[in-house]
Amino acid sequence: MQIGDIVEIIKCNKIPELVGKTAKVIAMVDPEKAHYPVMVELEEPIEQEVPMGTLKTKGPYGFRENELTPADPSKGIPEAFKED
Repeated sequence: MQIGDIVEIIKCNKIPELVGKTAKVIAMVDPEKAHYPVMVELEEPIEQEVPMGTLKTKGPYGFRENELTPADPSKGIPEAFKED
């Protein structure tokens, strides 16, 4: 896994509605130095309840590498992640 990869979220205990979502890896750090070393940005924003109300966001969200899997390459690169 590397920065720029398109992945699918396969596990998320804190925000279960993220499971099955497509995301792009935007940063990675040493797994020895962070609990969630892979940072991703979602393809589509989700609504999340926060103390001040509802927040619509694409992230970033942190994951462990085993909580992500490469996205199906036959689907191509989602429009949200295509570079101009």
